[in-house]
Amino acid sequence: MEPLVHNAGIDGYGPCAETGTALLEKERAVYGGTKGYVVTVSRTLAAEPDGAPVRDQG
Repeated sequence: MEPLVHNAGIDGYGPCAETGTALLEKERAVYGGTKGYVVTVSRTLAAEPDGAPVRDQG
């Protein structure tokens, strides 16, 4: 069995104090969207193998 790792991100480089509002808003949008997706998929994967010797730690 191969593990499945849910991960997503956006890159932005430079000092935090010089980070523009647009990049921070973009990062927050990506984080919020991917977090919701990961939670939903993890709960679905945990519920699907009912009775099978498979465990999800989402």
